[in-house]
Amino acid sequence: MPTHAGVSGGQTAAHFPHEACANCEFREQCYSKKQAKDCVVRISLKAVNTGREREKMNSNRKENTSKRTGIEGSNSALKRAGLNKLNVRGKVKSTVVCGLKVTVQNIKRFIKYLQGGYKPKYSNEPPNGIPVPVFS
Repeated sequence: MPTHAGVSGGQTAAHFPHEACANCEFREQCYSKKQAKDCVVRISLKAVNTGREREKMNSNRKENTSKRTGIEGSNSALKRAGLNKLNVRGKVKSTVVCGLKVTVQNIKRFIKYLQGGYKPKYSNEPPNGIPVPVFS
C-alpha cells in the first residue's frame, strides 16, 4: 500500500516504504527509485491511458475477429456460388444478379438453420446462479 500518491505534471506518483518494496514479488520488474525516506514509482498519464486502451482492445479483439471471420465466410461462399465471374454485363444486370445470389445464399442458410444444421455456441463462462446440492 502506498503511503502517499498523487497526480501532478502529467504523471502519477506513488510513495512506498522501503520494507514494502523489499518484500514485493514484482521488485525485479519494477522501476521504482529508492530515495532517503521511501521508494517512488512514477508513471506518465499517457502510459496509463495507453494501457487502458490496450486492455480494451484486447477484450474486444475476440468479438471483432468472430465478426470478421463470419463476413469472410459469406464472401467465400458467394464466390463459390459464382459471384467471382458473372455471365452478365452492365451495372443494372450485375446488381440484379448479385442481389439474387445473395438472397439465395441467405435462404440456404435459413433452411439449414431450420433443419438444425448449426451447432449452438458454448461459452467458457459459468452459468448464472448459485450451485446448490440436490438431495434425493
